Amino acid sequence: MVIHAIAFNELEDNFSISEALNRPVLLINFILDLLENRGFVTQSKRLGGKSVISKVSVEMKRIAREIAAREKETVANQRSEDSQVIVVPVIESHRTSADNAGEIDYYAFRVSLRNVSSKTIRNFRLEVEVPNAYADPTHQGSIAENVRRVGGNSTRYRHTQDQFPGFVLYPSDVSPILMNTNYQMRFDQYEKATGEIRVSVYVDDELAGQAEYSIRDNRNKDRMVQLGIDQPAGNSLTEKQLQDIRSAYFRFGQARCPKDQAGLRVTELESDEQVMPQLIVTCPLCGLNERIDGGANQ
Repeated sequence: MVIHAIAFNELEDNFSISEALNRPVLLINFILDLLENRGFVTQSKRLGGKSVISKVSVEMKRIAREIAAREKETVANQRSEDSQVIVVPVIESHRTSADNAGEIDYYAFRVSLRNVSSKTIRNFRLEVEVPNAYADPTHQGSIAENVRRVGGNSTRYRHTQDQFPGFVLYPSDVSPILMNTNYQMRFDQYEKATGEIRVSVYVDDELAGQAEYSIRDNRNKDRMVQLGIDQPAGNSLTEKQLQDIRSAYFRFGQARCPKDQAGLRVTELESDEQVMPQLIVTCPLCGLNERIDGGANQ
């Protein structure tokens, strides 16, 4: 601020700089002395404590221009971030019924949207893609073609604001359920279940949010017990997902859930055996609860 006041506002003494910046004169005097010691300014000290700047170096003017350019870029980036629409899909899914004779379980799959940006949203396109191996074929005659479309590998369900007249989603609000569909799992699919249900949200035809819902990680536990399938021990996330969470937390102080992009709650556990603490992460939306190794000694 002092450099800017001298180089751009052309303030020429410590008293005027102190008044303009609303900072103590003693602090301004200290900074001016530092600048003079580095050869950036020349000052003459008068009676009464006044210091008059008589010369400003070319180097200091260059530094002032660079600082101003960085500040301008920061403001522009902030405005760009503020104008960006970001939506977090909120997923609710659980087993709702079973056809024991046909050996099929049915799972509800419901999606709401959380607006985590500063912009009010009045239009959207919500797409849910279910792998064909788990898509419910009985939907074929009950959902219009513009809502349901079967592709080579997946079945896509699509809703827009047209299905919800008067739709408005204000900042920080969560919408009502905007997609209420389902998927199925045959009993013989449980043990080797794979794949993800992909959720994509577009606002003004621009991608505003995504989530991937692991079918394997969300198998009904009671059914697995009945089928005699051992439930996986330890983390339900991949090693790469664990590393990404760990890296994001230690670099930025926060991390998001790879399942629904919600902010994770993180607790550090100190250990005498490791320099970096272990992490306990929980997701307030999907209920994820994992212990993550903080990393070996480095």
